[in-house]
Amino acid sequence: TTPSSVGPVQVIPGVSGLAAVSCNGKNFCVAVGTGPDGGEVLPITDGTPGTVSIVTGSDQDLSDLSLTSVDCTGPTACVAVGSAMAPYIAGLTQIVGVIVPISDGLPLGEVTVAGQGLPGSADYVTLSAVSCYQRTCVAVGSDDYLGPIIVPLSTATETVVPMEYADFNGIACHANGACVAVGYFDNSYSGMLPVDQEA
Repeated sequence: TTPSSVGPVQVIPGVSGLAAVSCNGKNFCVAVGTGPDGGEVLPITDGTPGTVSIVTGSDQDLSDLSLTSVDCTGPTACVAVGSAMAPYIAGLTQIVGVIVPISDGLPLGEVTVAGQGLPGSADYVTLSAVSCYQRTCVAVGSDDYLGPIIVPLSTATETVVPMEYADFNGIACHANGACVAVGYFDNSYSGMLPVDQEA
């Protein structure tokens, strides 16, 4: 795209914090983000924004739900990931990863990914990015107790990558079913990790 073909910027009423967008097909995209009332899902058709949907997770007693990444798996099917506060024991809360399937630009509920931290202690799980190839999707993020995690969305169960002081913040999957995750470790070094989905 050249600068002469960009713009103008559109202000979208009722949307406050879009963080990611994915398109699949000739004219359909979905953007996601976080607003004051929860995660935001915005369908975009032919460059025209539709009606935003707010994902609160209140039916699961979730709060402060945020969406950070989205990828589409079909002409109108997408999946978004993020995190939310969730009840724990004795009035405590924890942070859980959140997976939100999207169909025709509308969210279809939430699936949560709880941490595998110390028994009796609240864990903190965040999902920062998702990538799909055909209908297989993989998310990455971090578990505060155990480090960087990889989450195949078909199981919604985290696989821990044993690296201290590390976090994954991006992933891309490609035609042969493998993915590459990227992030940082030891608070100062960047790195990448090939991911074989068959493993």
